[in-house]
Amino acid sequence: MNTSKLSRWMTFLNERAPPIAFFLLSAGPVISSQYIFIDRLSSFLVFWTLPAQLLILLTLRIMDDVKDYDKDVVVHPDRPLPRKLLQKSEVELVIRVTMAALLMYSVVMVWGLGWSAAVWFAAELVYSLLMYIEFGIGETLDTSPIVYAITHQLFIYVGAFFLAAAAGISQPFMHYKTWQIGHLGLSGFFTFEICRKLDPDLPKLKGTYLIVYGRWKTLVMTGCTVAFGIYSSFNLGLSHVLWPIEFGFLGLLTVHFVVPLGKGSVRKRHKLLEGLAFLYVLLHLWGPAIISRH
Repeated sequence: MNTSKLSRWMTFLNERAPPIAFFLLSAGPVISSQYIFIDRLSSFLVFWTLPAQLLILLTLRIMDDVKDYDKDVVVHPDRPLPRKLLQKSEVELVIRVTMAALLMYSVVMVWGLGWSAAVWFAAELVYSLLMYIEFGIGETLDTSPIVYAITHQLFIYVGAFFLAAAAGISQPFMHYKTWQIGHLGLSGFFTFEICRKLDPDLPKLKGTYLIVYGRWKTLVMTGCTVAFGIYSSFNLGLSHVLWPIEFGFLGLLTVHFVVPLGKGSVRKRHKLLEGLAFLYVLLHLWGPAIISRH
């Protein structure tokens, strides 16, 4: 890859998948799951799981840009692919090569982490590809943002099964704490997914929750995603730290939807909520690790 192309790829990633943010999003579940399952941090497990999780998360983000290309040409022509920073075809090629490399890595993983972890990591790859082709029912999913989101957010549980297997849990699917980790991750990511699109001025083509369902249903849906966090944080013994954050965030959301403000103030407030929602994700992904260290 020549210097010019590498530079364009770095620009693409910085705009669409900021490396520091994605590292934090990947490392949180990897490290927290180890404290939950083996009560310590294993450099061996970090070596085997963190690069894989980071790479698959970055690939998912790139897949989203390819899937949204036609829509972005109209709604976001300033994004990297619509403005031809990179050609769509070359990005698709990188996705195929990356997925092939990760598949080969899953085979090597048998030697490092055992069959169970390798199989669950391969399951992550398969589910990623299913999301990429939108399960073959993309037009149907586009009509219902909430169904679309649920089908994609379930990926979090497959990742939890992989991390549990990597930590030595023989039957991750049957292990109580594996599901609680999944619930915790779902609460974080799903809440952020809704809250990052609360701008009332977004074009209707974006099909956000606010546009499709209105503010009250959107508030209820967000309350449900936060409820997953409340439930799982209690079951994992994290409620003394996460409950104030969860109930506090729910209160802020309620104020946002109930208390009217001028148009400019609403715009500023939704950006504040987007930033707080990202912090909410990080605290739910890193919470078990932070608390275990103290």
